[in-house]
Amino acid sequence: MVDASVTLVERLSLSASVNNDQSYANLRDNIEQLTMMSEFEDLDTNEYSRLNLTASFGANYTTKPSEIISNSFTSSFSYNTTSDEQRYDTTTANSKIYNLNLGSNTSFLIPKISAGINVSMSKTDTESQKYKMFTLTGSLSKSFACGLSLSSAYTYAATKTDTLNSGTSPILLINCFRDDILAE
Repeated sequence: MVDASVTLVERLSLSASVNNDQSYANLRDNIEQLTMMSEFEDLDTNEYSRLNLTASFGANYTTKPSEIISNSFTSSFSYNTTSDEQRYDTTTANSKIYNLNLGSNTSFLIPKISAGINVSMSKTDTESQKYKMFTLTGSLSKSFACGLSLSSAYTYAATKTDTLNSGTSPILLINCFRDDILAE
């Protein structure tokens, strides 16, 4: 496993991670284990191994804040592939997963209003099915001098498989809370 992160300039940071591992399982039923002549006897076993590779990359950029406004932008990408082998046959099961996230947040410091948007896309490929998902989330919050905050978020998600297309009903959340109550 290798992880690395670096801040190139005060407002820009990058990160990367790669993980490559393998796991094994040798399965024998109880009768085979009891009737084995010696521990070195080569019996027909179900030898499974799983190869897994994960890579992820991320970036975060914050604009130079002014007295009125500040912005931040984030992005990330991850990739995962898995391959199962049984007795050196790599066709047992394979899957690939791709994820991409993009986000932006803007804060207006004088009226204490914050707005954000996030887009997520995901794709999964297996031998038996293909799956895609798209999610869009928008948020808005307002803080008041009395310690009261009002926030709302809107989310839309759509999925697609080989046999089914679906979209979810949009979700709207509205929260209201006081900062001094949360601090207790």
